[in-house]
Amino acid sequence: MTDEAAPAVADDALGKFPVRIARLLASPGQALAAVDARGGGIRDALLLTLVGLVAFRFQQLAEAVMALGQPSQGSLGHLVGVWVGELNEAAWVVIPAAIALTALAGSRRDPAQDLELAAACYAPFFLVRGMARAVNAVVGADIVPDVVAFGPAALAALWALAHAWRVARARPVKSVEGAAESAPAPAAAAPPPPVTAPPRRLVGAMLLGAAVVGVGLAGNVVWAVRRMDVLRPMPRGGAAPAFQLPRIDGTPGMVSLASLRGNVVLLDFWATWCQPCIAMIPVMEQLHRDFGGRGVSFVGINSDGSLTGEDQIRAFLVEHPSPYPMVLDDGRANAAYRIRLLPQFVLIGRDGSVLGTFLGMVSRQEIGTALERALAAP
Repeated sequence: MTDEAAPAVADDALGKFPVRIARLLASPGQALAAVDARGGGIRDALLLTLVGLVAFRFQQLAEAVMALGQPSQGSLGHLVGVWVGELNEAAWVVIPAAIALTALAGSRRDPAQDLELAAACYAPFFLVRGMARAVNAVVGADIVPDVVAFGPAALAALWALAHAWRVARARPVKSVEGAAESAPAPAAAAPPPPVTAPPRRLVGAMLLGAAVVGVGLAGNVVWAVRRMDVLRPMPRGGAAPAFQLPRIDGTPGMVSLASLRGNVVLLDFWATWCQPCIAMIPVMEQLHRDFGGRGVSFVGINSDGSLTGEDQIRAFLVEHPSPYPMVLDDGRANAAYRIRLLPQFVLIGRDGSVLGTFLGMVSRQEIGTALERALAAP
């Protein structure tokens, strides 16, 4: 029997997620034929994104979970955003594959089934891409950059797509009247015996997948445990780290936290390339209008780093002028305030203590309520 046949499989293990993924690697024709007949490709692709979330984004996941204690719905949004990042990677594989498959299937196209098959093509991409992610996790650095890892992973997805195309082309053709015209049947073959134990290739694929996921998870867990203090957000009630930074908004001089003592302070960490930061500009302008004259000092801290020149940052601020001071950070303020997500807002009380951290896009009402409480505090 060839891989392109769709056997009636008798083992209960095929209902299990790890075995289904292993069959896509070890026997893609049979596995994809089963997906075409019964679906499940989208389901398994979503499950793979959850595996990737835990195994390869554990650092971000741990950071997002610890941030849930912050007084902001932005913390929950950060947690969801980590998974969205993994979903986006899958979408870059599944959507083009579905479009290509629908186009290649010709008269046998079925958009719903084509999408299921395309989603199943994510499994080999995930495994090959996961090898690079596992190596980076163990080393603790991106020694295998994405631009290198995506090439072999894309080839793996194309390999699966070729099998999916054969499966799609073997479907019955519907006539104009809607009657099914069967494609030429392959030579009759005896049905396979019931599968009582996984074959060698299936076991090898399962072990390879488990090794990649396990190594990636172990490396990321070790990294996160060693750097827990870095991942943990700024504690409330502790003294806000001091800083003195040069202005980058066209006004000469420096801004220091010490010079703002006695006021409630809201630090706005942002970058020119950060679209959510840009989306938050109207919110921050409104907050400044509401609270700027009531004893609240706003400071924008540019966090572009060395990748963006000062002239580019100044040009950005000419296009998006700010009503409050903008300063340039060389990385030390970001490190002191444990900034790992932009935009991020740190609220500091009159006594210089940290009152809370707001992650990501936050509503004006939410920050406004926190500012009202800070102003009302003794």
